[in-house]
Amino acid sequence: MRILFLVSLIIFGFKIPVARAENELVQSELNGSVEGEVMEAPFIPEYEDYAVERLNYTVSRTLDVSEYEDKVYKNILLKEYNEDPNLSYKYIVIPVMCGSNCQTNFIANKETGKIIDDIGSTWGLKTKVNSNLLIADDYAMPLNKPYFKNALTSKIRYYMVEDDQIKLISEVPYEEYYKAKKVNK
Repeated sequence: MRILFLVSLIIFGFKIPVARAENELVQSELNGSVEGEVMEAPFIPEYEDYAVERLNYTVSRTLDVSEYEDKVYKNILLKEYNEDPNLSYKYIVIPVMCGSNCQTNFIANKETGKIIDDIGSTWGLKTKVNSNLLIADDYAMPLNKPYFKNALTSKIRYYMVEDDQIKLISEVPYEEYYKAKKVNK
């Protein structure tokens, strides 16, 4: 009975201080490693911060693909253009695979029928219909697992679409994103 008590004391007695020490280590890494030096938290945009109002507009029936020579791309773009908008109520993001772990995401304006730009990604592009924020390569790692380096890409990129222009607004290395999310969970 004594041995069972000692074993459980060792197992459970050390688990709480170790978890607390791990959380303090993550917090100290986020705040800076030198005492007194505070590292700025990464700018991680949220969809709600880039919310847009629904607009009424006339949908262009056809997508202008005249500048693309590849028939496969043309066919995919024309087929997918018929779907409902998935960004800012008037844009549609059309993903086209370009190889292993490679994706070209075309952004088309449903009102004008023009492709305004494209964004390359490894893990895809995330959007919401009621926001003008685009998130590229948001590789979700479980926060209860240790951070591991992604060999294919190193950053999550945040873009904003406005007036048919795509603007990069933030790049956050995966490790910083992981640490910030783990501390704020």
